Amino acid sequence: GKQNGAALGQALMSALPGGTVIVPKNHTWYIVPQMICQGIANNVTLQIDGVLAASTRIDEWPLDWGGNDYMPLLKVTKSFGFRITGQGAIDGKGNKWWWAFLLGELEFKRPILLEIDESQNVQISNLAIFDAPRFNIFLGTYTQGAFLQNLTIIVNWRAQL
Repeated sequence: GKQNGAALGQALMSALPGGTVIVPKNHTWYIVPQMICQGIANNVTLQIDGVLAASTRIDEWPLDWGGNDYMPLLKVTKSFGFRITGQGAIDGKGNKWWWAFLLGELEFKRPILLEIDESQNVQISNLAIFDAPRFNIFLGTYTQGAFLQNLTIIVNWRAQL
């Protein structure tokens, strides 16, 4: 979990302009967020053809810099032309988070799956998004030119009962 989260963040931050970071088909990367991706090079693509899955280990999940919320699975700020696309999925594994929330076991706000802030010309497309712990996608106030298309967002509400 932690190693995959750090590796993903480092790959995105070190990608050259126009570069692509790939989650390969038939692979599932379980991640715990380890960094905020700030200032990714222009026009970098995160291509998810496999599955990017959130760890269900709440005790491993870091808090955001303000210490009020759990860190988003993927947070991108101050980037231009960032794209998330592919034929794969992002699985938030939210069931455990929702139950912990309903039972009053969480001290902080549940994590958001994807948070984009202070960025321009962002595109999120052609993905399936499953079972977010809180919000699926949060576009911050200073994000301009966001384009979302061909997304399938599914919540297994029966698992939440």
